[in-house]
Amino acid sequence: MFNQAERTLLAAKAEFADANEVEIFLAMTRHNLGKSKEAVEALLRLLVETSRDESIQAYSRAIALYAENIDRTWPAGGA
Repeated sequence: MFNQAERTLLAAKAEFADANEVEIFLAMTRHNLGKSKEAVEALLRLLVETSRDESIQAYSRAIALYAENIDRTWPAGGA
């Protein structure tokens, strides 16, 4: 069921590249498929790209960097 949903959403994403709502539903589907890492990374990228919230934008570079690989860790004291 979720595998078919993922295929359908990927096709929709290819056809409607600017449809952010497709990215959200794709992330939810991927989470249901056990692909939570991919889901969270996509949602963080979307947040940085679309949020007008000043507090989000203040940390947009850090959020975008983390979104590249949420499993990455840094030593204490910085990146």
